Amino acid sequence: MKKVLLTLSICLTASLGFSQEPQKIIFGTVSDDFRVLKDVNITIKGNDGGVATDSDGKYEIQTKEGDVLVFSRMGLLPIEIRVEDVTRVLNVTMFEKVEELKE
Repeated sequence: MKKVLLTLSICLTASLGFSQEPQKIIFGTVSDDFRVLKDVNITIKGNDGGVATDSDGKYEIQTKEGDVLVFSRMGLLPIEIRVEDVTRVLNVTMFEKVEELKE
């Protein structure tokens, strides 16, 4: 009986380990046309939490293949980028959000 339970336990643990997608760390720098940008929010679409760029415009976030990273900051157009299996470094350039006012 103990052998059966031990074998079952090992199989269950192994199947749980293989069913989870491997996590990876993505890092890079966020800038506009002229300088690096601090305080840009980087989140995983559909999840809570995230990170922000530091004073040098650098960030690091833990994610997995298939996740969509959303880069956003007030006054700039948001950018969405899907994480691929080869993605390791994402240097992003953001652009101003231009809104025309009606008379």
